[in-house]
Amino acid sequence: MVDASAERALTRAVQLPADGTAPNECLLPRSAAYDDGALYVTSAWSMVKAYDAATGRKLWDYDPKVDRATGQIACCDVVNRGVAASKPAQVASKVIPGAMPISPDEAYRAAEAAVPGAFIANMNLPTAGRVTYRMGVKFPEDRTPGGRSRVAVDQYSEAVLDVVSTRSQPLGTRILNLKRSIHTGDVFGWPSQALAFLVSLSLAGQVVTGFLIWWKPGKLASLASSKAERAEAATAARVSAAV
Repeated sequence: MVDASAERALTRAVQLPADGTAPNECLLPRSAAYDDGALYVTSAWSMVKAYDAATGRKLWDYDPKVDRATGQIACCDVVNRGVAASKPAQVASKVIPGAMPISPDEAYRAAEAAVPGAFIANMNLPTAGRVTYRMGVKFPEDRTPGGRSRVAVDQYSEAVLDVVSTRSQPLGTRILNLKRSIHTGDVFGWPSQALAFLVSLSLAGQVVTGFLIWWKPGKLASLASSKAERAEAATAARVSAAV
């Protein structure tokens, strides 16, 4: 529960000033991150502050001491995208004293039951300890040979610990998963291969166009100026000779 005073403190910490600018007059395209009762927010020069989410009390702040002189050459001012909170993966087998690991066949059946209609394309066998059975899973509509879904199974209890299914992933992830299928023509045949070729070619072409953009304004202008000056000098010489 956040009381009114804490809300005001957090608002001052997280929100940009009323005019939408930071103290250095640059926009900060970031948002606060919440994790385990604390709110984390960044400011210019990649500085980070942590606040108690319930009381608004500042817990700590961190200044990485970025060289302020670099602001003169930064491409997009001294902004940042904010912070992200992450935790180590908790997918691990629970060691049972005296218990024997399950067989690969048992792990296979457990994974198969977790993703009905899918084919178990590959299996990584665990070593002793907390390592799990890891299986790559392929649905019929998945064009990738090894599939893009996966299942983790506890090597002692046969419990399914983790399932990542392409059928339940967000639309953006599904679109990204089409990259290989577009390149190989598995989606729309040769038109998608042609599209992938043209996109790749355009990326390579940027090397040439980038050089021309850098070289043309200065070099060609200089050459044109020199040529004009020589023409003017030649004209002046002819006029003088005629006189």
